[in-house]
Amino acid sequence: MEIYFEIVTVPTDRDDLRLAIDERYPLLSDPEPVTADKRLTDPAKIAADIASREKRALNDLYAKNRLATQRRMDAFLDTALDGGAGRIVAIAIAIDDQPVAVTAKDPDLGGEEQMLSQLGQYLRDLRACPDDITVVAHHADFALRFIFQRAVCLGVLDVLPAWWPQLLLSRLDPRVFCTMTRWAGWGNRIELSSLCRSLRLPVHDDVTGADVYRLWINHRYGDIADHSADEVRRVRCVHRRMTIRDPLQADLDELLSVSPNEEAA
Repeated sequence: MEIYFEIVTVPTDRDDLRLAIDERYPLLSDPEPVTADKRLTDPAKIAADIASREKRALNDLYAKNRLATQRRMDAFLDTALDGGAGRIVAIAIAIDDQPVAVTAKDPDLGGEEQMLSQLGQYLRDLRACPDDITVVAHHADFALRFIFQRAVCLGVLDVLPAWWPQLLLSRLDPRVFCTMTRWAGWGNRIELSSLCRSLRLPVHDDVTGADVYRLWINHRYGDIADHSADEVRRVRCVHRRMTIRDPLQADLDELLSVSPNEEAA
C-alpha cells in the first residue's frame, strides 16, 4: 500500500516567539550622535559638517532598521519550518491510485488537534499492516517529523498510528520513499516544481512559504487546500515515474486543468 501525503505549514501564532524574534533583531530609535571635525574652526563649516554627518547617521539608522525588519520577517517565516513553532494548515493524502483527500485548517471550524485526529483516524481505518506500507512524500523526513513534532507539542501523539514515530528512526527505512532524496541524494535538495520540470510533468507557478502565508492571512483556505492536493498529485506522478510506471491520467488531467501551458510526459 502506497500512502502519498504532503503538508502545508505557516509561521507561528505565538506572541512569545514573535517577541523573542523582535528582541533578537532590535530596531534602533535614535541615530548615532555626531560631532564636527575637530580641525574645523569656522562656525558655518562646523554647522555644515554636523548637518552632513547627521544626515549620514540618519540614513545609516534607516538602513540598519530596514535590515533588522527584513531579518525579523525572515526569522518569522522560518518558523513555518520548525515543528516546535510553526503550524500545519493543510494535510493532503492519497492511497495508491485513489483520489486525493484533504484536511484543511479553518480557524472557525477547528484547529491542528482536529486535523491530526482526522489524519490518525484516516490511517487507522486503512487497517494496513505496518510492514506493507510505503509512505511517499517530497522531503519526507521534514513532513513526517513536523507532524510528529506538532502532535507532541499539542499533546495528541496518541492519535497517530503507532508506526508513525517509527518511520523517523532510520533514513534507510524501506517504508519511506522520499522523492527529493531519491533524486538529489542525501544532504542535497531539489524543489518539487524543479523535479517536475525535469520530468516534463505539469507544474504550477512556484508557490513559496511566503505565498502560502499570504493565502492564509487572506483567509483563502480553499486555495491552500487545492495547492496541497496538487502537491500530492505531483508527488504521485514523480513516484510513479521513478518506479517505472506511467503517471495516473486523472492526476495529469487535474494538474493540466490548472496549468494548461505545461506539457505532461
